[in-house]
Amino acid sequence: MVRRNNSFVVSKIKGMEHIENCNYNYYALEMNLLKLILEKNYNKEVKGIYFVTFHPTKKNFTRFEIPDMCREVLEILKLRVEDLYGAKYRDLMKE
Repeated sequence: MVRRNNSFVVSKIKGMEHIENCNYNYYALEMNLLKLILEKNYNKEVKGIYFVTFHPTKKNFTRFEIPDMCREVLEILKLRVEDLYGAKYRDLMKE
């Protein structure tokens, strides 16, 4: 089951407090990371991202459009680089 919100817990990542801590947002961030990889490393344009659920007891599928969260993904990557190598390397991550 995909939980789209969790009003009790927000992200603990600095600067990501606007993102609720739920599996929908985990999937959205992961899909946006894949989008970033495809666009930057393979020169592929991604026009839209969708999360689709199928279940044998349902007649139809459910489709959710994933919002563009590339800015958040880049910020998380910058924080990780800073954590691994120090603040002086943070600027190596170009947007």
